[in-house]
Amino acid sequence: MNGKYIIILMIFAMLAINVNADFTLSSDTLEQTVCQGNTVLFTTKVLGSGLFSVNQEGNGASFSTTVPLNAQSNGVFYTYMTPSSLTLPGNYNLNVVVNDGATVKKANYALNVQDCHAMQIKAETVKDICECGSERIGFKIKNNGKFTETYTLSLTGSGKDIAKLASDSVSLDANEEKEVTVNVDAPCNLESAFDLTLNVVSKNSDASSSFTTLINVNKCYGFDANLEKSYLSLCEKEDTSLKLDITNLGVYDNNFKIKVDGVNWINVEKNEVSILQKGKESVNLLIKPGSNIGNFTAKVKISTKDNNIVKEGELKVDIRKCYGVNLNVDSEFKVCNAFVSSKEIEVKNPGEFAETFMIKGGYDWIEEENITLQSKETKKVLLRLNPENLKEGDYRTQITVTNVKDDNLKEEKTVTITVVDKINCYGVSLTLDKNIDVKRDSSKLVTVTLKNNGFEDGKYLLELNGNTNFVQVNPSILEIEHGKSANTYLYIAPSKSVEEGVYEVILKVKLEDNTLIKEERLNIKVGTESKVVSSNTTSFWSKITGWFTFEVKNETKVQPVKTVKLNANGVKVKANTSFIIGNETHSFEIVEMDNESATIVFKSDPVVVSLDNNETIKVDLNQDGKEDVSVTYLNNEFLIKQIAEEKESFFNQRNLIIIGVIIGVLILGILLYFMIASDSEEETKEEKFELEEEEEGGYRIGRWILGLIAIGVLAYYFKDSINWKDYLLAYKNYIIIGLICLIGIVILAKYWKQINNFLDDLDEEEKKPLDKSLKRTSSSSRSLLEKAFREKQSLTLQGKEKEKKRLIVRHTKEVEKKHAVKKEVIVKKPVNEEKKRGRPKKVEENTEDNIEE
Repeated sequence: MNGKYIIILMIFAMLAINVNADFTLSSDTLEQTVCQGNTVLFTTKVLGSGLFSVNQEGNGASFSTTVPLNAQSNGVFYTYMTPSSLTLPGNYNLNVVVNDGATVKKANYALNVQDCHAMQIKAETVKDICECGSERIGFKIKNNGKFTETYTLSLTGSGKDIAKLASDSVSLDANEEKEVTVNVDAPCNLESAFDLTLNVVSKNSDASSSFTTLINVNKCYGFDANLEKSYLSLCEKEDTSLKLDITNLGVYDNNFKIKVDGVNWINVEKNEVSILQKGKESVNLLIKPGSNIGNFTAKVKISTKDNNIVKEGELKVDIRKCYGVNLNVDSEFKVCNAFVSSKEIEVKNPGEFAETFMIKGGYDWIEEENITLQSKETKKVLLRLNPENLKEGDYRTQITVTNVKDDNLKEEKTVTITVVDKINCYGVSLTLDKNIDVKRDSSKLVTVTLKNNGFEDGKYLLELNGNTNFVQVNPSILEIEHGKSANTYLYIAPSKSVEEGVYEVILKVKLEDNTLIKEERLNIKVGTESKVVSSNTTSFWSKITGWFTFEVKNETKVQPVKTVKLNANGVKVKANTSFIIGNETHSFEIVEMDNESATIVFKSDPVVVSLDNNETIKVDLNQDGKEDVSVTYLNNEFLIKQIAEEKESFFNQRNLIIIGVIIGVLILGILLYFMIASDSEEETKEEKFELEEEEEGGYRIGRWILGLIAIGVLAYYFKDSINWKDYLLAYKNYIIIGLICLIGIVILAKYWKQINNFLDDLDEEEKKPLDKSLKRTSSSSRSLLEKAFREKQSLTLQGKEKEKKRLIVRHTKEVEKKHAVKKEVIVKKPVNEEKKRGRPKKVEENTEDNIEE
């Protein structure tokens, strides 16, 4: 029952609702404008009865909210719309849908969302700037919002380092616009592009914006500079110029400044030059080194007029000593007023070119001289001075050497010239024994030393005056350099006829013009002669032995004095020596010797010789007008050589003949010996015993050994008395002929048996025709001939056997005497040997019987 009532009530209710389903919607505002982040309200009124529900749709529904969700009759719905700051400005729609369960109605609303904090930035998108230039970029900022805004400004991008904001913030009222300035300083020597971004952020809202500008840095004022050369090598005082090229690479005309630092003698032709865009100009650097010498470095600086762009370069300059003159002269020297003198000076051209120089003195008696010197050449010049008849004294002057092309290139030296007379020019001093004792019939050698105390090299003549004729001076002419000494010798040899007493001799020293320079008085006391001494005459036996005397090497000992054979090869000696030349003996005596000179005397017929080191002098020993020997002095040693004559002397020929005869006799003796020995050997060779052959062989070897020993003994005995080299050279023809003959004899002896066998073969050939003739005869005649031939052979064989028997007996006896060997042993060997050779038995028996006898 209750259930039925409930169902009936529901049906009535539904019917009631359907009856009240009609309703209407109304609103005061259907469209509004709102800023981002703000809220607007839309009101929807429902006229009608019933229960209403609401929802919303449209693109504005995301930021809209409607309340309440349910309403009863004549209810009101409130819709709030709040677009966020992220909501894009624009028109949005919103539908509020009301549903009473039976009917659905919509209220349509429109909302315009605006950016109330909007701003706008305007600027150049591309900006061209010159390198090293400064530019201003303006950014215009407009507040398109509805409120006053304060903005923070900042720069980003690759160009932020070359740009700077004038202010980092700006305030703008609604719809107000301002320009913000950015200063840009372009880099130098760099052509590139930069991006620069201006960022604007509102402090009052979340509004922000940015703008990017591209900055192109161009070479508006760039340039290139090139020197023609970076290195120069010049001579002193050589002026030159060097070109400097400047090219304007910029897009504007520009002025450029040039400056040189480091070297004050390098200057610029123009300190500033104006060059059109893309143009080129050349400027000369003027180089004037003057007398400066060495290595220099100059810095060349080129810059734009405002010094924004600067370029530097280096120029290295080597200044050489190409010109000049050097003079070398003694500061003090002497000249003689008796003649024209010459003074040696040295002039050098240190430059790099051939130059002519003039040499000049301060007095008219100093002659001018012009010389030409090659580069780096040094020449010794004789400066002629003619102070004849000039007063003695000191004269001070300047010696100047000047380049004839440039008077500034010169060198001068101050010298003091002392003028003296002739005697002082060639003054000499004499050192000698002024009191001399000598015996009659003897000789004495006195050394006189002359020293040139002057300053000129002199040639001195020596003369002897006085009441004597037994004094000689040699050498009588001496050439002595200034400051040096030389020796001459007084040879004093009074004969028996000279009376005893004191003799005065005046030794005078003169010049070539007979000017007397010096004289000395000598007192020579002649006394009683001494005992007779052995003469140098060579005995006959000495002459004979002299034929076979050859060169020997003289020892350096003073005692004993050796005698040597002199020849063309010479003999080296260091002490007193006797030597043989031809058949005469001479004495060689060393008077004085040092490293520079020596004095020697040949005493056979006294000859005094003075030699300098490494000097050779030829000497006539026997005063026959022909030079006999040559003497060379070298390093404290003398080499004495015989001067070869055009024809050999008789004694040399005799030596050759004697040696030739001796060699010929020896060769003939050897020839005869080998001939006899060969014949004897051929006759008995087949009959000699084996023991005898061994003994004979031993005898031959001993003979050769004996000969070699004899030759060795002779060579050792004569090793100090024979110059083998000269000996072989002198007799080489005889030796060669002898060797050829000896070789022929040896060959003949060696092949003597073969020659005999050859002759025997010829005898055998004679038998062959006989055998052939026998064949042609009858048998009876043949038998007779054969019988006769056999008898002849038998007789011949018996004769030979008898001769052999005789020889065997003779040799057996000799063997018994020498070796005391038993006959039986000695005989058996030859008998057995005969058996081996096929001898007839009868002959053997006879031989044994004869041996027993």
